[in-house]
Amino acid sequence: MSKIAYLNQDNWNNFDYSFRYLDALASLLHVQTDVDATIEYENKIYLSYNSTLTTQNQKCVNFIQNILTNLNSYSNDHILGLYLIFNMDFIELAKKTRNHVDESGVDLLENFVTLHSKTKIPLISNIKKINNPEELDKYYTNQIVLSYKNILTYLLENKLDYHLGTFLRPLQDSYKLYNFLTKDYTYTDLIVLENPNNIHADSNIIDYFKSSKYLDKNYVGVSKLCCGYCDKYLEEAGYEHRGTHGVCDEKWKMTSPLEEKFKNSAIKIQEFDQNNQPVQYRKLSSDYFEEEIKVKLGKFVFFEGRTRQCYEVYSLDSIKKGCGDGYHEILIGEESFSYSTMGYWGVD
Repeated sequence: MSKIAYLNQDNWNNFDYSFRYLDALASLLHVQTDVDATIEYENKIYLSYNSTLTTQNQKCVNFIQNILTNLNSYSNDHILGLYLIFNMDFIELAKKTRNHVDESGVDLLENFVTLHSKTKIPLISNIKKINNPEELDKYYTNQIVLSYKNILTYLLENKLDYHLGTFLRPLQDSYKLYNFLTKDYTYTDLIVLENPNNIHADSNIIDYFKSSKYLDKNYVGVSKLCCGYCDKYLEEAGYEHRGTHGVCDEKWKMTSPLEEKFKNSAIKIQEFDQNNQPVQYRKLSSDYFEEEIKVKLGKFVFFEGRTRQCYEVYSLDSIKKGCGDGYHEILIGEESFSYSTMGYWGVD
């Protein structure tokens, strides 16, 4: 049995994307352990996992960091592709969803899962040899992004709104990150914090930044909703975050003799079977940036291998004219679309 310290609470509505890009970044960098967490300080991002990063996963983080610091050379789809390859939660979501769709949906999800297994290991093996966006796109991100977009098209066409909501998350996060890191934020470094005591990632960040009063942004980004103990720990330290699923992990710990007293102070609301815990995968958010993607996506479908005359195309924050190979934007406007080498998002 386990405790619930608080009712399930998702705080998406309380923060705009200038805060919640930290959650998106945590999800992109979710290469190890159940949860990872981020915080911003003096144009640097500090990152923690539930344990000290392994050597192999450190290579993955360094690779993603290099792309983030040179993001103007890359596209939204490169970020999306890396998210789909490295995020541990999303591949598990794809596997579980196979039990809730028809045969054609199963085939699409099976293709995605197979592509994932065929892509991730070679990418990690060759990670130091990838020197340009075209190489990354051709050999690694292109196919898995196309497979993912085919799943979205299937969910749209079959009006599977619940599954569409969860599957939109990588798309929303990648566009949020690309837009924010290329236009609104000067990013200088990413620092991975040691965690030799295997403290929960978000709590480990608080142990490092013990006071929030010196920070411009007292917001901790997380790849999933915080556990009940972390929620309480962050709140008492003066930190904001995206919410809690309420479950108090009995393995949660702090490097202090006050641990037992702290745990006993958590208000017990109910008990439940450990094998039937609340869903922890991030729910669809509702800030204006993501709502635009969500609402407008319903008017667009993905066509493979077809072209159409180019119109003025309306990106999320500006108007751009013309289109061609490699143009990667989700577009707003009834007659707008974006063409790429594999197809385009266009009006049905």
